[in-house]
Amino acid sequence: MPQWKLYHIWMTELTELLPCERVTRLRNFTWLLATNLDDPQAVLRCYRRRMWIEEMFGDLKGHGVDIESTQLWHFLRLSRLTLAVVLLYCWLVTFGSQTIKSGRRRLVDRNERRDYSIFRIGWNTAERRLINNLSLHVSFDFCL
Repeated sequence: MPQWKLYHIWMTELTELLPCERVTRLRNFTWLLATNLDDPQAVLRCYRRRMWIEEMFGDLKGHGVDIESTQLWHFLRLSRLTLAVVLLYCWLVTFGSQTIKSGRRRLVDRNERRDYSIFRIGWNTAERRLINNLSLHVSFDFCL
């Protein structure tokens, strides 16, 4: 039987790498996390991943692609659609990240607070560029 441990974690430790900046107003709160991991740093790493995953599910569901509305049941068709959606998701996250790094976030997100995920920023930027007949170029610079 695994031993469970409780970790008292300040939000400031989690907000550094969270994908959505809406949680910055929670910086003074603490969370109590129950886990079977021994290392507190491993707990933080896992929890940061969880927050990215939650944001991704929101993007793939109602906040973005809405993959559930297709009502596909055939395995091969659903697999092909999933592959296309995941490739689009990766492209739009990269596009959103480049939008933020280049300082153009203000063109597609609110100035007084940040409402959108990186995916949604990429989506809004792509939509804006298509409406204005501008090119959509994304560079995938990976270190191998």
